Amino acid sequence: MSETMIEPPKVVLRDDTLDQKLANWIGLLLRVCVIVSGSIVVFGIVLWAFQNDGPNSVDAAMGKTGTLPKVNPSTILDGLRDFTASAYIQLGLLVLILTPTLRVFVTAIVFVMQRAWILVLCSALVLAILVLGLFGIVGG
Repeated sequence: MSETMIEPPKVVLRDDTLDQKLANWIGLLLRVCVIVSGSIVVFGIVLWAFQNDGPNSVDAAMGKTGTLPKVNPSTILDGLRDFTASAYIQLGLLVLILTPTLRVFVTAIVFVMQRAWILVLCSALVLAILVLGLFGIVGG
């Protein structure tokens, strides 16, 4: 009687090079966003030094002398149109805050492309919490 060898089924492993490319691309995206954010903030600081439209003391800059003005996208856009330094600094900080949110969004898209539905659900939940927190609905 001859013995027949049963071969296990071929298993297709994930392409690690694709994962590495995605990780490199996301890392590049984060670095670019941080550099853009920092550049906008530095431009705002330089503008503030020449315009002198900002606070005149450290206490005023930290909001210890009175109430802080409300900051929302429309006030930032108005300030950008008026070329105010504080608007550029606020825009740079907003870009910095949105950077990790963009990373979660891109990661969710990658998980959709990979059809990893549990990870899509987790990413969508994290993204929802970040967006709701940004608008002050959660955690504020």
